[in-house]
Amino acid sequence: AGRGRAGAASGAREAAARLMLGGGTGRGPHVASVMVSSALSCEPRHLVTLAVARALRDFRRRTLIVDCDVSGTSLSQILGVAHLPGLTQLQADRVDAQPYIIPAAEEGLDFLPAGTPRGASAWVDPVLLRATLDTVRRDYDAVVVNGPAMMSSAESLLLASHVEQVILAVFPGTSCWDDLAATEEMASQ
Repeated sequence: AGRGRAGAASGAREAAARLMLGGGTGRGPHVASVMVSSALSCEPRHLVTLAVARALRDFRRRTLIVDCDVSGTSLSQILGVAHLPGLTQLQADRVDAQPYIIPAAEEGLDFLPAGTPRGASAWVDPVLLRATLDTVRRDYDAVVVNGPAMMSSAESLLLASHVEQVILAVFPGTSCWDDLAATEEMASQ
């Protein structure tokens, strides 16, 4: 999905179409959840997150973007809402994400920010992500999760286990084959 603007849009449309078809699972249309990640934190995976969400929106699917990246390069920060409460303020036993969702953060796309992390070692609890996905399913056709980089966060593998599919964003000139191979090896264990 990192082949320039036209290539990224084409790759995002392909990913969105596969999600709408049930990811080839034969389950048909349902609420799809996908996490976009990359091998390294310096890779702009948020661009792929936005492209996939936009493609789903263009296919007339009500789409929520959930930011699970609490690093300094989070989508929440790029959209200027990092100061707002969000996912990290929720509690797994009483998940009500609705008050934190920003409607139409971008035309036709709702957005759940990462939130204001509590402490330097903040992270998104995977159980919290699962509970959040379960509660938003009634309101959305698709949920696109902006995840942390695989190589810099073991958390990313835990989060990935709670979504239906993972898209590994690859960027020419930034992504290295050795990092991609190591990411694939981590994910397969």
